[in-house]
Amino acid sequence: MQLQRRVEGDVTTLAVAGDVDIRSAAELRDAGTRELEEVGCAKLVLDLSGIEFIDSTGLGALLGIRLVAEKQDKPVVLHAPSEHVFYVIDLAGLSEDFIVDGI
Repeated sequence: MQLQRRVEGDVTTLAVAGDVDIRSAAELRDAGTRELEEVGCAKLVLDLSGIEFIDSTGLGALLGIRLVAEKQDKPVVLHAPSEHVFYVIDLAGLSEDFIVDGI
């Protein structure tokens, strides 16, 4: 998995590419929560357009980020997930928990 960080004002975008699985999920969760807690962005966008595969640990990472954001009343946007990635997120019942755009 690769992560690229972009900041525009108080909005941070983390572009995620590759596989989000047991080997990389913690890195994604840690990067997202760091942006919310330490950097203090007002809105976090997770650009999922580059994700090829996501498993349950990847979903857990997304959920962990959302829980931190929820405590701080900050939105998390899942941007441009592929049809397959959105299907997995929706199947897990998480599509209602996020703002999803670009699908």
